[in-house]
Amino acid sequence: MRKIQLSIFCLIAILLAGCGQGFNVKQLGKGDIDFVSDAHRKETERLLYELMEKLYRRNPKELEKQQNATVEAQVARLKSAVNEDSPLLIDGIEGVDVLQLAFDKNYVGDRVFVLVSGLMSMAHKSYGYHVEFFILDKLDQQKLYNSARNIEIFSWRLRTDKDENGELLLLSTHIDGENTNLSFERLVSKLISIQDMMALIAADGDLRTINGVTQGVAKMIFLPI
Repeated sequence: MRKIQLSIFCLIAILLAGCGQGFNVKQLGKGDIDFVSDAHRKETERLLYELMEKLYRRNPKELEKQQNATVEAQVARLKSAVNEDSPLLIDGIEGVDVLQLAFDKNYVGDRVFVLVSGLMSMAHKSYGYHVEFFILDKLDQQKLYNSARNIEIFSWRLRTDKDENGELLLLSTHIDGENTNLSFERLVSKLISIQDMMALIAADGDLRTINGVTQGVAKMIFLPI
C-alpha cells in the first residue's frame, strides 16, 4: 500500500515537473494533520534521545556494560534501529515487553539502553511504524493514548522500582534541598503531553472516541499498544 501511495505521488510529480522550481514532491501527499504528526513524532524521538543521555549521566555504570561504548554511540545505535514500516525489536521483542525487561530485577545488561529503546519501540508502534506521514496514513488514537499512560507508569516505576538490596534500579530525579533536579519530570511531562495531544487529534479527525483507562495506571500495569 505504501509503495503504491508513493508511486502515485511520484507520477503526479513527473506530470507537474514543469510547473516551476522549488517544488517538493513529498508535499503533494501531505495534509495539515500529516505535517502535525511529523512534528510531534520527531519531537517525541528527540526527547527520548535526550532522556537516554540524561539517564546515562546519572547511571554511568550502565554504559560500562557496553564494550567501549559512548553515549553518542548508543544514541546513534538507537536512531539506526528506527525504520519505516518495521517494528523496533530488542532481543526479538518490542514495546511494552521491552519495558518489562528493563524493569526486571534480574536483568544484567545495559538497563538504560533497553529502557529507552522500549519507550522508542512503543512510541514507534503507536505511530503505526511510520517515520513520515502522508494523506492515506491513519493514526490509532487508542494506541497513542495508551502509550501516554505507559509513559506515566514508566515514570513512576523509574522513581520507585528497586533491586533486592533496596537500591533503585536506575537513578533519575534528584531531590536534595537546593540541589533538586526536576529535569526528568519536565521531560517526561512533555512526552506525555505530545502523545495525549496526538491521541486527541487522531480521534477528532475520524470522530472516534478514546477509551479512558485509570485502573491500569493505578496498578502500574503497562497497557497494550
